[in-house]
Amino acid sequence: MRVASLLRRRRKPAALLFADAAEAVRWAGLLPPPAAGRAWLGYFAETGSTQDEAFRAAARGAVSGSAFVAEHQSAGRGRRASEWTASPGSSLLLSVLIRPAPEPARCGCLALAAAAAAAEAVERAAPGAEIRIKWPNDLFLDGRKLGGLLVEVRRGVAVLGLGLNVNQASGDFSPELRGRAVSLTSAGVTVDRRRLLAEVLCSLGAMLRPGRPVPVGWERLRASAERRLAWRGQPVRVTGCPGGALAGRLAGLAENGGLVVETAPGARAVVSAGRLEQA
Repeated sequence: MRVASLLRRRRKPAALLFADAAEAVRWAGLLPPPAAGRAWLGYFAETGSTQDEAFRAAARGAVSGSAFVAEHQSAGRGRRASEWTASPGSSLLLSVLIRPAPEPARCGCLALAAAAAAAEAVERAAPGAEIRIKWPNDLFLDGRKLGGLLVEVRRGVAVLGLGLNVNQASGDFSPELRGRAVSLTSAGVTVDRRRLLAEVLCSLGAMLRPGRPVPVGWERLRASAERRLAWRGQPVRVTGCPGGALAGRLAGLAENGGLVVETAPGARAVVSAGRLEQA
């Protein structure tokens, strides 16, 4: 990986990742294949949502693996229609276009695999950070939410979105989030956002190769996610799943990426969708 050489081409010190969209495209062209964004990296100082930018680009014929990065989103969104808010330049906010979209049954695998790939990228860019995954697609650090992933599908095209808290101080989070959210900086981890972006694009690109079923390397990524699984071996509760809420001990991940919950000694259930909470 040529990430180190990319760092030597850094811009002058500034809060923004790039001086403008043209610099972003030139920088992305230096990423090693098969990095996402290498063919096209759309860069926005501000936009409504990188997800929407990706879908608009798809309608214009953008190729699979195109990436879209913003310094600030006025209408960012997360899983279950939640909002994603962050001050300009404080986070890593990006979306990657995937075409054709995976089968609906594979979208959960895609989100979980992307969470594992992103966790590995963060740990490479920020040595000392130990990232955990709250099933199915949240990234945790020190027991608090560091970031999240979102997969949306429209008209046969999928867009994978990622938001990571990077430079926020503890006081930058709203009062209702202050005890539940964390950034790399507030956790005492120093990271260069451009280095982090490069690592993430490389990791995601490796699992989204054109013409290959996604996610590529599923078994390895599933195992990586299982090693990082938050609350593994602890009492948990899963709500919003078919058949009603489940409670039990979090045992691990199934081969299809579903959550395995031990509901009683010798009895296990596999959950494919739902909201996980610590009991």
